[in-house]
Amino acid sequence: MTTDKIKIRTRKIRRYILGTICLSSVAFIFQACYGIDNSRDEDVCIKGTVISTANRPISGIKVSVRSNFSNYVYTDREGNFTMYTNFLHEYNLKFEDSDSSRRGGILYEPKDTIVKNDSLLTQLNITLNIHEQDTLSN
Repeated sequence: MTTDKIKIRTRKIRRYILGTICLSSVAFIFQACYGIDNSRDEDVCIKGTVISTANRPISGIKVSVRSNFSNYVYTDREGNFTMYTNFLHEYNLKFEDSDSSRRGGILYEPKDTIVKNDSLLTQLNITLNIHEQDTLSN
């Protein structure tokens, strides 16, 4: 191949790559701006606080809706959480410890809670017990 043919071929490859990147960028921006219309279903706000049996807030607890495990949040330093999910008349929430290393190795037992819902805002106060194996070692 001659030098001119190599330059032309290199230019075509660059145009192809640049065109692909531009098209992907446009598609991404369109999806980010307009996305999928989720407004058909009403969202429900579930708020709450997770505390220990000693009445202290617990951070790092994973709160999830059992019907949709991809919808989860973690409690903050004060044990508070806020999550949004589709409106249902009953939710099965799972509270599980995911960050015991930050609390000196204290592990809390997981807890399932069924919540009956009749409004767009639900407020919960959840108490978790320390895992028995940790109480025996202390």
